[in-house]
Amino acid sequence: MILFHEPYISRRALYISYPLSSPLCAHREKLLRQFTTMGKLKKSKRNQNRTNPLARGRKSSNETKSEESARRRALPLIEKLTSTSANDRAMALAAITVLCEDENTRKVLLKERIITIIMEQCLTDSDDEIVVEAFGVLRNIAVEEGYDVIQHIWRQNIWTAIEGALVKIQKSFEYLGSGKTSTIGNKKADEKARLQLLYDYTENVIMLVVVIASGSSKLFESVFAKIDPILSLVISIINWNTPVVQTSLKLHHALLDFVYEFASESQEFIGKLANFDLEIQNEKSSILTQIYANAIKFHIIEDGISIQDIDNILNRMFSTLVTINLDEVKSNLTVTDNAQHPIQKKPETMQDIDQPLGGESVETWQAKCNVQAMEIAIDVTTSIWELLATGPFNASDIMPTVFQVVYPSLMELLKFESSSNLGFAERLLQCLNNLCWLMLMVDPIPTSWHQCCLQMWDACSIFGTTNDIAIKTHCLNACWAICKAIGPEITSKINPAAINGTVETSRSALYQLQAGTGDPDLLTEWLVTAAGFLASAVVPAAHDSDYVPAVKEVGSLLVDCISWSVNGGSGGVMVECLNSLYDIFGDADYVYDEPVFVQEQYLLVLQELEPKVKDASKRIDKHLHAETRARAEEACNNLTRFLQYKVSEKQ
Repeated sequence: MILFHEPYISRRALYISYPLSSPLCAHREKLLRQFTTMGKLKKSKRNQNRTNPLARGRKSSNETKSEESARRRALPLIEKLTSTSANDRAMALAAITVLCEDENTRKVLLKERIITIIMEQCLTDSDDEIVVEAFGVLRNIAVEEGYDVIQHIWRQNIWTAIEGALVKIQKSFEYLGSGKTSTIGNKKADEKARLQLLYDYTENVIMLVVVIASGSSKLFESVFAKIDPILSLVISIINWNTPVVQTSLKLHHALLDFVYEFASESQEFIGKLANFDLEIQNEKSSILTQIYANAIKFHIIEDGISIQDIDNILNRMFSTLVTINLDEVKSNLTVTDNAQHPIQKKPETMQDIDQPLGGESVETWQAKCNVQAMEIAIDVTTSIWELLATGPFNASDIMPTVFQVVYPSLMELLKFESSSNLGFAERLLQCLNNLCWLMLMVDPIPTSWHQCCLQMWDACSIFGTTNDIAIKTHCLNACWAICKAIGPEITSKINPAAINGTVETSRSALYQLQAGTGDPDLLTEWLVTAAGFLASAVVPAAHDSDYVPAVKEVGSLLVDCISWSVNGGSGGVMVECLNSLYDIFGDADYVYDEPVFVQEQYLLVLQELEPKVKDASKRIDKHLHAETRARAEEACNNLTRFLQYKVSEKQ
């Protein structure tokens, strides 16, 4: 067995965020096809940076340490990593683990080759605690930095160290299961300390595997090719317990996270999982464990799931979530940040194997677990909305659960997020956005949804003021669906100023795309969403002359977006902008048709763009982007008909 000597400072658990694509079609008859690009798709989160909601939280800009201050704190710690004192090395790593949450300090550490130092020195250290700490530091830095660091760690042959660690972990648990635990140490406290180190070692190694797999599709495939012995080990530890020794709840959560993350990514993994008997929860299970159990079950039975299964999973998840005291969560996460103070190792007075070390209280840790439970439940619910929209289901069958259980809970969480800012606004708005689009598939749209739409609109109006383009997009996308759901009933909330605001943001996005700055995926998604929303917002005001100046700005934006798209831009943007033009200027009787379409000579402009649109459509690879290619060809055909129609209007 590995001889563990001292407890180490526990790490925070990890969680992957699932950014979701938004619907692309502007027309209701295409909603079903639209849902193929909405929601959580398999492998959709590859290349997405993994987030850590259980970390202390971001510092505001005026609190963030300057680079010079970061250097003063980081360099002595790096020097201590080569100390002859094992205690100094361990304490340096513990401090680095905490300090690397700060971006400036992390950058300094990376410049000073912290990854290489850890790989070459710490992972091969003779002191077990240092090895455990080293895996934790690698995991946390990889979480914060994403693909570049993950790829660097992979190229440094981290897998050899991981395989060696897994062998030690397996032997340790086999030893514990042999009934010889009484020989681990002479004192109960010493036994607990060694068990804690083993559990933390296991957690850090397993979660590092998950983080590496999240780096890219290629890394996922590389890790998955080696998954069999890891999966076997994870399942055996989940099911493992002796009469006198129980795995820690913290480790249990980490192991379930491993199963959940791979199950949500790979059908092949689910097939492998079927070869094991997995016991996840019992009547004493934690809230997070219960959510994991339902999330994993959803992905296991997803291919053959029934509407009753969906209803049961939603009810179980949200019945569990409502037991969380949100006020307590907020209070327990409002703690004094001690990252500026030296790390002090506390005396070994361990009261419980799940007691977090390093200054974090049990209450704070539990609050973070509850936040993670909320996020997982939200993500699974988002996937369920997509599944209901695209599968052979009658979504009307679960409307009682939606309106009585799920929707009220989602809105309560949104209210909580607006006051606490815990960082799950984006995934929550994604979930509500998908719900908005799902409702368009329910025939007839439930009358209860109309009042919900008004509430949603107000909420999106508040969250949409952020500078975060992803959150803004989800808010606008939901408003687009609301416009389509209740039409004229929402026009009182849309005015020319609101339209101009959307146009202004879209102009900024287009300029960034033209300049090659910003995230192109997020910016193009905004433009697609804005084009659809603007058409839905403008057409109901087709006979109100007050909207003419705003429509003029909208028309100019759409034409400019099409011009950019046909010259190497986005096929999706081109299609949506064309469809919006057809909707907005589809009738010569509209009050803005003459002053905008006619006087701005859009007929001539579009006639000149038509051959370029056709060429751009042909350039879309029908094998890689079959859906976009089909929609582009349809838009091209409609452009020809639209131009013919507008010519006939003048005659």
